[in-house]
Amino acid sequence: MHFVRTLSGLSVVLAATGCFPEVPYEAGKVGLVGDDGGGSGSGGGSGSGSGSGSGDDCLRFPDTDGDGFGAGDSVTVGCDEPGYAATDDDCDDSNPDIHPDASERCNDLDDDCDSTVDEDLNYDWYVDADLDGWGGGDSLNDCDPPAGVVDQGGDCNDDNDAVHPAADEVCNGIDDDCDALIDDGDASLDYSTADTWYMDADSDGYGTLSDSTVACASPGSDYVLDSTDCDDERTEVNPGATEICDDEDNDCDFAIDDADASLDVSTATEWHADADGDTYGAAAVSATTCDAPANHVADGTDCDDGEASVHPGATEVCNGYDDDCDSLVDDDDTSIDLSTGSTFYTDADADTYGDPSTGSLACANPGGLVTDATDCDDTNTTVNPGATEICNGIDDDCDTLVDDDDSSVDLSTGSTWYVDADGDGLGVSTSIEACDQPSGYADNADDCDDTGFDDYDADLIQDCEDTDADGDGLSNTYDVDDLDDSLVRGPTGGWGTTGALSYSSGSWAPAADHTLLASDGTSGDSNIAVDDVSAFSTGDEVLIIDLQGTDAGTYGFYFVTGSSGSTLDVEPPLQTDFDADDVVVVQRVPHYTTVDISTTLSPDAWDGEGGGLVVFRATGAVTISDSVYASATGYLGGDGVAGKSTAATSGGTWSQGPATASTYGTAVDGGGGTAVAYEDVASCGGGGAYGTDGGASDYLWSSNSYAGGASYGDSTLSEWFFGSGGGAGSPDDDSDGAYTNNVTGDGGQGGGLVAIYSATSITVSGTVEADGGDGEDAENNTGSWWKRAEIGGGGGGAGGQVLLVADTITISGYVSAWGGYGGEWDGDGTYGYSGYGGDGGDGRIRLEYNSVTGTSSVDPTPSAGSYTD
Repeated sequence: MHFVRTLSGLSVVLAATGCFPEVPYEAGKVGLVGDDGGGSGSGGGSGSGSGSGSGDDCLRFPDTDGDGFGAGDSVTVGCDEPGYAATDDDCDDSNPDIHPDASERCNDLDDDCDSTVDEDLNYDWYVDADLDGWGGGDSLNDCDPPAGVVDQGGDCNDDNDAVHPAADEVCNGIDDDCDALIDDGDASLDYSTADTWYMDADSDGYGTLSDSTVACASPGSDYVLDSTDCDDERTEVNPGATEICDDEDNDCDFAIDDADASLDVSTATEWHADADGDTYGAAAVSATTCDAPANHVADGTDCDDGEASVHPGATEVCNGYDDDCDSLVDDDDTSIDLSTGSTFYTDADADTYGDPSTGSLACANPGGLVTDATDCDDTNTTVNPGATEICNGIDDDCDTLVDDDDSSVDLSTGSTWYVDADGDGLGVSTSIEACDQPSGYADNADDCDDTGFDDYDADLIQDCEDTDADGDGLSNTYDVDDLDDSLVRGPTGGWGTTGALSYSSGSWAPAADHTLLASDGTSGDSNIAVDDVSAFSTGDEVLIIDLQGTDAGTYGFYFVTGSSGSTLDVEPPLQTDFDADDVVVVQRVPHYTTVDISTTLSPDAWDGEGGGLVVFRATGAVTISDSVYASATGYLGGDGVAGKSTAATSGGTWSQGPATASTYGTAVDGGGGTAVAYEDVASCGGGGAYGTDGGASDYLWSSNSYAGGASYGDSTLSEWFFGSGGGAGSPDDDSDGAYTNNVTGDGGQGGGLVAIYSATSITVSGTVEADGGDGEDAENNTGSWWKRAEIGGGGGGAGGQVLLVADTITISGYVSAWGGYGGEWDGDGTYGYSGYGGDGGDGRIRLEYNSVTGTSSVDPTPSAGSYTD
């Protein structure tokens, strides 16, 4: 709701526009204001101030520096009035040495106002950064050269004092004499600075004395600085090579193999004495050389070098000796020639029954052998022809029949199997005993429905025992429909777990049941970190809502399934991300059976960390005969100021705020704008916004006004917000504004947020209000008129949000989310004018129902949707 007000005495309309002044008004007024000096008349007569007031009047220009040349806008004054000139062509009216008649000087200034600086006074100079007497780069054309310049250029590297046109070219990889030629490419090269390079034909890093050249850089990849290679055709031969056993002088020291003290003995052979001449030597090493000594062999594996028949190549026989030197004797040696031994049968499990398949030859009876050969499993003591058949998957009594196939089986060793008529792996109480699971039976009696296997979410858990039958992340305990994964919520009217609410006095306790998100929540998370878990219990529903910041408006409903420390476990998993750098509130949502409100129910006002919310559900009727009152509990209004020492603030909104005043009173998103102090302007704050834009404010001495906030959100309430606050009135920057009894008006606080759900009906014979607060009037100093400033009133707060959801909605009272009125400015009474802050924009209202009456009592006009439970 907006109003056009007329300024008494001026007969002009103050339009709600967004234009802003760039300078205080005093710079442009003529013959109107006289509260801080001599006044002047409206025509050519004399004034009562300090002007001459006599003689003819002329158009003159201010001459601030008194040099006879003026600048700026013309004014009508006495033709000979001091401080004014007949022309406006002074290009710097703060400096008496600068004017059109001045002479140009070398000072980087346009002394003669001809738009050219230091003309005809410049010369060419070159910067000599390395102080070698030669300058580099482009010339400097200047009338007053700086230090460090010379009059000759051509230095190709002015960061190196060894590089200039008069330097000698040496081997260093740079152009020393600035002739664009480097090292070997420069015919003037000083070759005493070059190296001698030797041919390295075999590329082993060592060159030959027979082929060399002198140059700065290597003539090619086949030249090196070394000349000590004794064979430049073989890569493996050079002074850096290692002498090895190969009949060659590998390291160019003229000594070969064993004759070279530097021989790498790791390439030599270890030699062993062979006393018995069987070609197998003793274990001890007698010599390590390239060539073998006499009566030595490379093999050292003979275990008896005094017996030619004993060595690793011999055959092990039954004789009590280790014939083949493998440390194993007779039967212990798997290579034994058993034709030299005897035949035995084994009884590995010592059950007195032997396994005929394990009969073998040996040198000696190893023990545990029997003459019986009827054991069918000689690894198991309990398996033999004398054992009892039991349920274990083996033939215990060696009759070739196993478990249930053997009529002698002991069924007390079997299992109980339960009838599974639907074949889902779950049985009922009817059972039999058997070793193995018979067809049509299960190993459990856990079937809750043996007629079939219903599994909605295909998680292999039967619906009748699945805690989340539709797999939507919300357990059946809270899910409104546990066989519909498109409905991830509780019932619209809740579960009634809080009981009935009959509200007739006191304060509404759930308003304080909230905390803040302590760290980021990511979509899919099943727990959230909060500041305080004490307000919540398992089974509570919570509203998680981002109320201020980059992602403001994002919200969702979740159920608390547990808590630990500062963490709440929630279902379903988070459906969206929440940024803890924003103000994200976690608010408990009561679930009533019925609600009867017969006195005013209000939330705590929003303080930047909580408050402003009325959200609850009811399984039965909600009756409001008094008021649900969330007016002026939303985003904060801007703060007015006393005196002029500080700046007022704009209205708080979804993104931030309140914020410090701007020069032009620009609105901050939805928050009403406010301006910094101006002299005698009496600027008021702009209105806050939500569903509609906030109104612009009045502004003394001009048709301009400070901006109202911009609308946000949408009619379907896909995002939830408060109404924004109005901007505060701004102070007077004149001397009379310094008195602290001059107090500008605070901006009105925005409307709060109301969301009421019922499974049956909502009846409003009283009111549901989420209106914006009115802007505060400015309060002027009551003392002398020269202590009374021109100061602004606050802008109105925007209306908030109201959402009513029920099968039937009946309204005979009213439901509102209006914007608040702007506060009035105040002045010293000299002018008799009045003005107001911008009105707050209206909020948003939505009704969802199957049947409704009384929508004409809802303002602003609500959006509508269908009720579903």
